[in-house]
Amino acid sequence: MRWLIIFLISSSVFLACSGKIPGDVIEPEKMKKIVWELMQADELAMQNKTGDSSLNLKNESFRLYDQVFALNKISRDKFQKSYRYYQEHPALYNQMMDAVKDASDKDRKTASATAQ
Repeated sequence: MRWLIIFLISSSVFLACSGKIPGDVIEPEKMKKIVWELMQADELAMQNKTGDSSLNLKNESFRLYDQVFALNKISRDKFQKSYRYYQEHPALYNQMMDAVKDASDKDRKTASATAQ
């Protein structure tokens, strides 16, 4: 019985991960790029806040997010729907976030090498 439960869980995870991305969800490569750009927008908003204490951090972040969405020709709603989809599919979400972390590490190494 225990093996049957393990098999069923493994099968459902495999099927969930091997399914195609719905057409109304941003494809993984573009999603990785957008998430990375949004993280950079957060960094820029914090830097802007440091230089201007009267700046509303939340509003500045949203302003920069809107620029990222415009550059990628997507709406905030499409991004949020896609992000929820990835969160509901942990294997895809983890792959995306690992790729974003790799991009961050690469960016840090490049910045460090340039500074020296």
